[in-house]
Amino acid sequence: MVDIKLIDYLCKLAKLSFDPAEKQKMAAQMESIVALMDTVKEAEIDEKDFPPAFPGDPKDLRADELKPSLPPDEALANVPDRKYHFIAVKKIME
Repeated sequence: MVDIKLIDYLCKLAKLSFDPAEKQKMAAQMESIVALMDTVKEAEIDEKDFPPAFPGDPKDLRADELKPSLPPDEALANVPDRKYHFIAVKKIME
């Protein structure tokens, strides 16, 4: 399931480089992590042990109210890098 091709792809995304022996070791470690995570499926869970996040009726939520927002200069006062009225972030997608 975890092969060197996947490790190469993840290394490229994370901007990391490893030699072939390290990549092989990483693949084996990731395979064991995935196998460990698969054991979660075998756990028996009783729903009464995990109550819903909101125990009430959704109708009991407060009504949405329109309120004025902050001016852009005030909202972005502590932003390290901005472009116009937006937060500037580095491109991380391929």
